[in-house]
Amino acid sequence: MPKKSDYKLKAGAVISFFGQSQAYTSANLTNEVAEKYLAMNPANANLFAELPDDWKARVAAYTEHNADGSDNTPHMTEAEALEIIKSKDEQIAENEAAIALRDARIAELEADRDFPPAEDENPSEKDLEIENLRMELGNANEQLAATTEERDNLLKEVENLKKENKGLKQSNAMLKKKVGTDTQSEANAE
Repeated sequence: MPKKSDYKLKAGAVISFFGQSQAYTSANLTNEVAEKYLAMNPANANLFAELPDDWKARVAAYTEHNADGSDNTPHMTEAEALEIIKSKDEQIAENEAAIALRDARIAELEADRDFPPAEDENPSEKDLEIENLRMELGNANEQLAATTEERDNLLKEVENLKKENKGLKQSNAMLKKKVGTDTQSEANAE
């Protein structure tokens, strides 16, 4: 069982991270989760009812410790994801064209099989070729399904990146507003 957290959220406050289904309340909050959340934006401190006296130092230490990108957050830009999707779409188009050619060749071979073979033809060779084409078609279909699934996952990741970007923009706007308010308060105090 995890150690009791040094951080406590305000009543009704919930922490969740973009792209993750886990939600945290005071009941399941850990120091690491709280420090990760505060490292994202120090203004998030307003969600906490209790913070340790050295919370800023802890958050700085957490940020420094995870500066190598080991926090498992996605590091792909939207442009990179879209480029990968474009590449996968091209692969899918190529696979579909290859499948169409194989389907046409199979249909042609099956139509030839309905006629009696000429004296110099060996029907077993055609049967082998048809079977080989069917196996290639099956492999191409599997590859197409895998590529399509990967493309769909990339599309989801792009959507997640867009949502995360929107959230970061909102946090940035709130932070700018807070800095502007603090500056105005200081100016009024003088």
